[in-house]
Amino acid sequence: MAESLGPNLYTPRDLELRGAALEIRKYRGTKPVMVDGPAGTGKTIGILAYIYELMDAYPGIRVLFVRRTKEDIRNSVLVTFENHVIPEGCPMLDGPERENREVYRHANGSEIAILGLADRKSVKKALSREYDLIYCNESVQLTQDQIEVLYTRLRNYRLPIGQFLFMDCNPDSPMHWLWQGQLAGKYVRFQSTHRDNPAYYDAAGNITPMGEHYIHGTLGVQTGLNRERLVEGKWVAAEGAIYEFDERIHVARLGDMFRGIDRLPMNWPRIWVTDFGTTHPHVWQQWAIDDDGRAHRELEIYHTNLLLRSNDPDVPTVASLMRRASAGYPRPVAWICDHDRQERMQLEEEFAFRTTAAYKAVLPGIDATKQLLKPAIDGIPRLRYMAGALVHAPDPDLLEKREPTCTEQEFAYYVWEDGTKDAPRKQYDHGMDCTRYLASFLLNLSKEPKKVKVPAHTIRTTNRGRYVPR
Repeated sequence: MAESLGPNLYTPRDLELRGAALEIRKYRGTKPVMVDGPAGTGKTIGILAYIYELMDAYPGIRVLFVRRTKEDIRNSVLVTFENHVIPEGCPMLDGPERENREVYRHANGSEIAILGLADRKSVKKALSREYDLIYCNESVQLTQDQIEVLYTRLRNYRLPIGQFLFMDCNPDSPMHWLWQGQLAGKYVRFQSTHRDNPAYYDAAGNITPMGEHYIHGTLGVQTGLNRERLVEGKWVAAEGAIYEFDERIHVARLGDMFRGIDRLPMNWPRIWVTDFGTTHPHVWQQWAIDDDGRAHRELEIYHTNLLLRSNDPDVPTVASLMRRASAGYPRPVAWICDHDRQERMQLEEEFAFRTTAAYKAVLPGIDATKQLLKPAIDGIPRLRYMAGALVHAPDPDLLEKREPTCTEQEFAYYVWEDGTKDAPRKQYDHGMDCTRYLASFLLNLSKEPKKVKVPAHTIRTTNRGRYVPR
C-alpha cells in the first residue's frame, strides 16, 4: 500500500500500487496530467486510490468525476471506486445506490460530484462550482475545449498540495489533441504498462494466471490498429494513410484567428456539403470561404440513425439539426450532395434550395484534397477544420464502438486498400467523402455547369461557374 498522506479517518484498502499509479502522487505542477497506456494496466484504480487518500487526508476538498455521460461513470468508474477503493464501512457508501448516485460525501466534509458532459443542464450547474481536483475518465472521448473549460474550475484551494486535473485513456491516433498536447508540453504524461497491474504481474515480474488469461487470451485476439493501441500502448495511425493530416496545422481555433467574435465573419460565403447515411453516419458540413479562398469547416453533423425529416417536432432529424445550427448564418451559395436523388429531393423541398450532385471520381478527388491540405506559402492550408464544429453531442453509438465521431478523427483511418494506391478502404470515410466533394467542387473537377453568385473579391469563377481559390 502506498504511504498515507495524513491521518486517516477510514484506512484505505490494501492496494499494491506501481508505476504511473505511484508517480502521479509525486506531481506538484500546474499542468493537466495525462495517464495513458494499454487496456487493463490499472490506470483508473491508481487515480481513484490517490483521490480517496487526498479526500481522507484533507477535509473539505471538492472533486469532480467527468465522462461523456453519467451512465458511463456509474457503470465503470464508480464500480471500481466502490468495490476496490472506498474502505468497507466508510459512510461515503451511504446514500443512493450507484445507479442513482450524484455525489459522495466524506465524514470530514470532502465530496465528489459526478458530471456527464452530454447533459447540458448538469454541465451548467457543475461549471458554476469550484473544485480542487477533476478526474476525466476515458478522456479521448472528450474535446480539448471541454478540458480547457473544466480546468478553469480548479480554484477551490482547500487542497494544499495543488489543484489537479487528471485524464486517463488508452492510446488513439497520433493526431489526437491529447497526444499533440503532450508533445507541445501542455500536459504532463505518465505512461502505464501491464506490469503496473499486480493482478497480472507479481512483485518478481512474473505473469500471473489472471494476466496470462487477459493479456495473452482476451487481448491476444486483437489485431492491427487495435493491437498496437490496446495491447502495445502505441499512439499510431493505420498504415498507408492517404492524407498527411496534422492537427496542429489543419485544425484551427476561432480564438486564435479573431478576438471578440463567436463565429467566422458573416461576409464569407458558405457552402454546404452532405454525405447521406443512416446506419453509417450522415454527415453535413458548413464551410466558410475566406478572402484568400481558404475553406474552413465551421459546422458539422456526424450522426447515425437520424431521419432526414419528420412531422413530429419532438423527433431529432437531420433537417432540424441543420436549421438550428445554421440559424443566423448567411444562406449557402452552393449545396453539394451525394447522388441519392430521393434524399436530395427531400432536402431541396425542406430548404427550398437546389442541390448540386457531387463529383464522385475518387482518385481525382483525393488529389484535389491533397492539394488543398498542403500548406501554402503563408504556411496555412487551403482546407481547415474549426475545432468544436460538431453541432450535437458525439454520437453515443460511435463512441461505444470506438469509431470516429467527427471528420477530423477519420484521417487516421483513411488508408489505401491492401497497400495499393488504387482505391481507399471503404471504412470511416463519410467525412472524407464530404471533404473530397468540396475539394473537387473548389477546384472545378466536375463538368456539370453551375452558376453561383458570390462576392468577386473572395473567389474567382471559371467559365463553368465553379469556385477556384485565389
